[in-house]
Amino acid sequence: MVTVGEALLWRVDSLETLARALRSGARALTDSADSSQAALNALSEDDFAGDNRSAAEVSVTHSSTRLRRSSVALERLAACCSDTAAMLNDVIRELTAAVNQATNLGFQVNLVSGAVTPPEGMLSAIARSLVHPKIPSGPFTMAEWRATSQLRIQSALAELNRLDEKAAGAISALSPLVASEVSGSGRLQPSQAGSGTGNPADRGLDGGWDLEVGSGLTGAYSSRPLSEIDAAMSARARALGLPPGQLLESSPGHSAIAFGDVERASTVITLVPGTSSSAEDASRQFERVAATFHAAGEDPEDVAVVLFSYDAPPDLREAIRTEYHNFAAERLQHLQAGLIERSGGVDSGDTAIAGGLTSHGTSSTQRHVVAGYSYGATVVSQASLGSGLYADRVLLIAPPGVGPGLERANDMKLLKPDGTVRPENENSHRVAVATSPMDPIRIPAELGIHGKNPADKDFGAYTLNLSEHGLSMRDLTDFMVTPVQDIPQKYRHVQGNPHIEHYFDDEVFTRETNRWLTDS
Repeated sequence: MVTVGEALLWRVDSLETLARALRSGARALTDSADSSQAALNALSEDDFAGDNRSAAEVSVTHSSTRLRRSSVALERLAACCSDTAAMLNDVIRELTAAVNQATNLGFQVNLVSGAVTPPEGMLSAIARSLVHPKIPSGPFTMAEWRATSQLRIQSALAELNRLDEKAAGAISALSPLVASEVSGSGRLQPSQAGSGTGNPADRGLDGGWDLEVGSGLTGAYSSRPLSEIDAAMSARARALGLPPGQLLESSPGHSAIAFGDVERASTVITLVPGTSSSAEDASRQFERVAATFHAAGEDPEDVAVVLFSYDAPPDLREAIRTEYHNFAAERLQHLQAGLIERSGGVDSGDTAIAGGLTSHGTSSTQRHVVAGYSYGATVVSQASLGSGLYADRVLLIAPPGVGPGLERANDMKLLKPDGTVRPENENSHRVAVATSPMDPIRIPAELGIHGKNPADKDFGAYTLNLSEHGLSMRDLTDFMVTPVQDIPQKYRHVQGNPHIEHYFDDEVFTRETNRWLTDS
């Protein structure tokens, strides 16, 4: 827990400085990978060929992959530092102002707990009255101001600790190493320069930051059985016939639970749910996870489904705000990079051997599909921007739009296992859209509330044929404005909620998804 004294020493701008340094390092790594590859490609087959060239190509590919992977990791860590600086800046300013107010009134502030105590003796009361002539002295007024000051300080301190926990969780989720037996708190701490009295004049304003790291570090990308973490959630998964679950990632506001063997499955599908979903209620999505296994069109033992949960917008009104998909898209990018690393697709110290396998026996041809449902489709689309998304294919199910910065499928940056970008002209088949003709989501999608509608022909994505469900756009608009009492007779062929029931465990959707996935 951060104390008042520690918080008053924090310099948030140091995080921005760190973010700039990390971005610079990321660019240098990418440039190094590109120059290494270019140098080898510049050598003609006449000058450099045979076994030596083959060995060099393997070595350069390995090195370039690791450099690009590290570059992506640094970019994400830089973004996390910038986000943390923005969140902490206001709350530290409020805490500082609250402490200054209390000390100016003559109160004493405990720099550990934030408790406020009244001044001792009449002299302090007189001094307080002289400093603030409009505030009458007296025990009632003093008690009132003490309580007000303490509430303000402790509220700011509680918010700061909440943000600190959130930032620590995010940084841990981005780290390729898992700390064990950490002696410190594992978060950014200010140096101990300055007296920490709470008075700006007494604080060490040039104190730096130290990163507390434990000495015991274990391997990357650990996981825990779901049965050990949440027995009820595990029991629900078993009741639906799902394989044993593994918690791959967890931080405040997000989690990733895998069903099936993500290291050895031939196809790994990441499912991103939509509005009102959350990491705490991940089990609500298990039926869709089960349906996703069927839609893959393969032996279930050859498939793994990863449920990526995040704190999605609670309703359609909140979904207009961009911070939801910004946070989730970054976490999704990291998850996909981690899944590639787990399977050996991105070099993690393994040596390639005959038969297309890495030294720990996993296939280098593993296919990764990322499927986003409803608002989750917006999250998936946004994750394809910036540093890009490790994916062979992307399926946007009932999308309200792709969000800002995307006008066509070719704008989506899908990454190969080695970190290079797939040719954009392949996205017309790698990116698919599934929208039922009867789904009311088509109306906000047509209005462009969440950016470009990927179902539009000029977006250039593959469209799953769900036309058997009927209704043109004009019919749908008419349906939405029809009085409730007239719907049963006029639209008796419309059953249930198409936005929910025309996907996943639906015959038409399953057939068309399977057709797209199996069509090479």
